[in-house]
Amino acid sequence: MRRKIFLFGGGCFALLLILLVAFVLLLPYLVNLESVRERIEALLFQQVGGRVEYQKIDLFYFPRPGVKAHQVTVSLDEKVAGTVKSVQVYPELVALSQGKLRVSRIQIESPDFAVRIPAERAEVKERPEGPALKEFEEIVARIAEIVPRLKVVMKDGRLNLLKGSQTVFSFSDINANMTGPPGEAKIEIACRSNLWERISAEATIDPVSLKGHGHVQIASFHPHLLSGFLSPDFPLKVADSEIDLNVDFEAKGQEVFQAAVEGSVSKLTFEEGSQETVIRGKRFQGAFQMEEGRLDISLDELNLEYPRLILSGKFKIDPKQSVLGVEVQGRELDVISTREVTLRLAGRIPVMNTIFDIVREGMTPLSTSQSQGRRVSDLDDTERFTIQGKILDGKISIPVGEPGGDREDFLS
Repeated sequence: MRRKIFLFGGGCFALLLILLVAFVLLLPYLVNLESVRERIEALLFQQVGGRVEYQKIDLFYFPRPGVKAHQVTVSLDEKVAGTVKSVQVYPELVALSQGKLRVSRIQIESPDFAVRIPAERAEVKERPEGPALKEFEEIVARIAEIVPRLKVVMKDGRLNLLKGSQTVFSFSDINANMTGPPGEAKIEIACRSNLWERISAEATIDPVSLKGHGHVQIASFHPHLLSGFLSPDFPLKVADSEIDLNVDFEAKGQEVFQAAVEGSVSKLTFEEGSQETVIRGKRFQGAFQMEEGRLDISLDELNLEYPRLILSGKFKIDPKQSVLGVEVQGRELDVISTREVTLRLAGRIPVMNTIFDIVREGMTPLSTSQSQGRRVSDLDDTERFTIQGKILDGKISIPVGEPGGDREDFLS
């Protein structure tokens, strides 16, 4: 009995193997892959909108049929240029047998691209949102016909952002995966950069409705490189920084976005002229939400070693009601170090000068401050600003007579 079972099983395996070999040998006759290659070539290269060159395109049948383009070169309007070692496209076998082209997998090997950033910011021309959105929906619909459920794999990618002949930002070891239908794609990506040591992100998003959710984790993020690029003329310069960051986000539509943020601040160095201020931190946690133009930011905790303090607070902007509001709570605040750093970084804000012109030394176990107005300039109006709290072992200075006159110190 065992011998018969063994022989029957061996026979079935041999039959399957013969059928598989026959299928591979007959596949070129069953399916016209030459026409498939032409259609894939048009799909990959003729729709790019720029110049695309490649060394050669091969057909392969095992382990599954597909098309492979070697040494691809891409150039778009002299702004984007790069090379790809190879691009492999795998069509769906069932669709091919029906004379249709549907792509099930695209694998991109070692893409290396450079994108040129304009030296000056170009004037942004507004476009009607309706036609633009409709055009984008049509593009997604056309893609969905060809790739109803796609897997895209990118390995060992590189990207350089150039300003003139100088590399501003570089990204290396880019590995990415995208799976699912175009309307609900799941994306996973990881890479290194001069902006950070390592970033990994995963998200599921609908590109048309912009609904989705995801998670981003960044190790050793250097935001001073980004802030210097965005605001090079800002008088207060961030000279050095290192932050670990975790972000969980959810998008509920085009005008609704919320995120929870947590991380730690290893160092944050500011420069103004020849003066340098170093902030040393422990951890921070907060969240923000945008909905129909309204912005709500909540800081659950900002724990700093220098200046010594623990902050929490809320900030909101509501353009429809013309309301701006800020509320800050401080705990275990060392007045001397906080005063020194605040006057260096925010010495141009009148209310800060007023507060720390009076409060000179001590420690506040708990303090709260609030301000509200219709414009940003209203928030530092001393008549709109309220602060209350306790001070231990403190020293305050009260002006005597007219402003600018003598002062008298009171110890508590």
